[in-house]
Amino acid sequence: MEYKALTKFNIKELYERQKFLDSKFESKETLKSQNLERTLVALGNEIGETAQEFKGEWNYWKNNCTFDKEKILSEFSDCLHFILSLAGFLKLELDFELDNEFNENKKIFEDYSFEKLILHLYFPIGLYLYEEEFEDYNVEYFIALLLEIIKRLGFTEEEFLEQHHKVFINNLKKRIGDDY
Repeated sequence: MEYKALTKFNIKELYERQKFLDSKFESKETLKSQNLERTLVALGNEIGETAQEFKGEWNYWKNNCTFDKEKILSEFSDCLHFILSLAGFLKLELDFELDNEFNENKKIFEDYSFEKLILHLYFPIGLYLYEEEFEDYNVEYFIALLLEIIKRLGFTEEEFLEQHHKVFINNLKKRIGDDY
């Protein structure tokens, strides 16, 4: 199957692609199988890697921080990968459009500091720790957070989707191999 880069955020299509990729990873022989906690640890790790890439935006103790656009967008792509993977693991139905509720979330975020937005990315882990259900609207909230941070960093949704496509194709071609 040939995949093309999306030019507009289509959650249904992104979710289907992620489920396909996850099915490839599931069929791969590995030392550990996917479970909820491992998926949340992976998500937390990727959020940390993402924040590290734009350290100059929040770091108060260091003046010299580099800013690599492609690397930042790739790390955001990894965050999207794991939030969609989490949704797939939990067998959520992601059939929503990024519409009015999504735009309401974005309006709320306008009042948040940049640092508060970053901290909110960890909310799926908090839900688990407090034994709360993770539901489809939580995915929408997470995506709204990602896109707000991306916008504040000066990137567009289209740039993110283009980089996400590159990461997805790389995962399909290289990461599902036996030696990865």
